[in-house]
Amino acid sequence: MSVYMNAAEARKKTTIDTIIHSEIKTVETQIITDVAAGNLESTISTGTSMTNDDATGQSYFSVWQGNTEDRSKSYQMERVISYFQDGGYTVERHTNSSTLDTLTWKIYW
Repeated sequence: MSVYMNAAEARKKTTIDTIIHSEIKTVETQIITDVAAGNLESTISTGTSMTNDDATGQSYFSVWQGNTEDRSKSYQMERVISYFQDGGYTVERHTNSSTLDTLTWKIYW
């Protein structure tokens, strides 16, 4: 029995961590932009794996809505939420009113 991850596990972990990191950095960039503009909230409706209007974004939406079970995607979204909540932000997911099948991040401070 090995206690070290195999190559397949390493590849999967890298992909998960990369998606989480990318999502967080895109949201952070939008927050910085909105803070500079004097806003007290940010809305991210596209431009990320989890919000894009494509098959990937739709799959995150489906998991969030409970229509599909994907523990990896659930974990990724929860990590993004936890990251910002740990920083004192309020984080909400909403249905994107333009697509109706993708999500929108709403971040308040």
